[in-house]
Amino acid sequence: MLGVEVGLHRHFSHRAFEAKPPLRLTLAVLGAMAGQGSALLWATNHRKHHRFADRESDPHAPAPRGPGLAGRLRGLWHAHFAWHFREVAGIEIRDFQRYSRDLVADRRLMRVDRHFWSWVGLGLLAPAAAGFVLTGTLHGGTTAFLWGGPIRILFVDNVVWAVNSIAHAFGRRPFASRDRSTNVAWLAALSLGGGWHNAHHAFPGSARTALVRGQIDPGYWCIRAFAALGLADAIQVAKPHADQPDRSGT
Repeated sequence: MLGVEVGLHRHFSHRAFEAKPPLRLTLAVLGAMAGQGSALLWATNHRKHHRFADRESDPHAPAPRGPGLAGRLRGLWHAHFAWHFREVAGIEIRDFQRYSRDLVADRRLMRVDRHFWSWVGLGLLAPAAAGFVLTGTLHGGTTAFLWGGPIRILFVDNVVWAVNSIAHAFGRRPFASRDRSTNVAWLAALSLGGGWHNAHHAFPGSARTALVRGQIDPGYWCIRAFAALGLADAIQVAKPHADQPDRSGT
């Protein structure tokens, strides 16, 4: 979740903070271990989402697909998962240049991206190896593989996809935005602050998404910790009710 929310989302997609090369590449690897795509693919798709949020060209808009409750549920299912198999979700070569030219120009990042499936495999094998070493048993290795591998990926991916679906259909909207994004407190807790989605869409370039008193944002806490260690700087923080530039170019 750290790799996805802090890395793929706030750093690569929105450039909400600058990361030193070791941290930048580590976040790319951790993000890849979620199995949702390379940093370039993920960021391009997300920047496209912001460009067309909740409109026809949005890759995962939860708009109702038919009348009544059934149509609304089909829309939510599309936004949550089915969009992966729809033509509108396809990223073309020209999209990389249109939305993510800055990432394409980063040769070190592109080298990491080319080994995407290796990082996915490492994310599956490393827990199994650790479990076997710590317990000395095949059962320990298998259990660690299941919980640190496929179950971990299933949990992380569904939390991230829930931001696409639930946080564009239910929740509170304390800030004005061009779309139907919402804040969902329980989802924010699971997604390291990603569930404050209305705040994010209102201020997409902000490294902090918890913009209302009392909200928690573990992702931002991690970014501040990276800065304290000298691994991050140029942290962008939104001021509610003030215009914030989105430096992702979307």
